[in-house]
Amino acid sequence: MSILCCFSLIGSNINLARTNISKITTIGQIDTVLILLDDIHTPVSNAYKGAYTMMKAKYVSSPFKKYAYFNKGKALIENAIEQAPNNVEIRYLRATLQANLPKFLNYYENINEDIGFVLTNLKKAEISKKVKYKIIINLVAANLISNEQKATIFYQINYARNTSNISR
Repeated sequence: MSILCCFSLIGSNINLARTNISKITTIGQIDTVLILLDDIHTPVSNAYKGAYTMMKAKYVSSPFKKYAYFNKGKALIENAIEQAPNNVEIRYLRATLQANLPKFLNYYENINEDIGFVLTNLKKAEISKKVKYKIIINLVAANLISNEQKATIFYQINYARNTSNISR
C-alpha cells in the first residue's frame, strides 16, 4: 500500500508542476514546486526542475544569479533529454523554453527539431489526452505551431482514441 501512496504522490507532484508552470508569479512559488519535486528522480521531473530553475532567473536582480539559474536549469533539461530522448513532454518543455529565452544565451538550436518531434510523436505518446491538449495549446500560444497544425493534431489524438475504443 505504501508503494502505491508514493507513486500517487509522485504523479500528483509532477501534475502540479505541469499545471502550474504558466501560473507562477513569485520565486516562492517556484521554490515550493522545486521542493515537491526534490525527491523525484525521473527524466520528466528533472526536466520540470530545470524549467522551474530557469524561471527563477526572472525573479532575481543579479546577472550572475540569473546566469547561474539558467545554466543549472539547462543542465537538468539536457540531462533529462539524454536519459529519455524520445519523451515528447521533455522535448516540448525544451522547445518552449528555448523559444522564450533571450537569444544572447545561445540556447535556441533545438526548437525546430523538438517541435517536429513533438508533432510527429504526440499522438502515440504515453501521456494523458489532457496533457497532450495542453502541449498543443501552449505551442500555439507560443506561436510555435499554427492553428491548422493544432486542429490536425487534435483530430489525430481523438481519432486514435476512438479507433482503439472501437476495436475492443
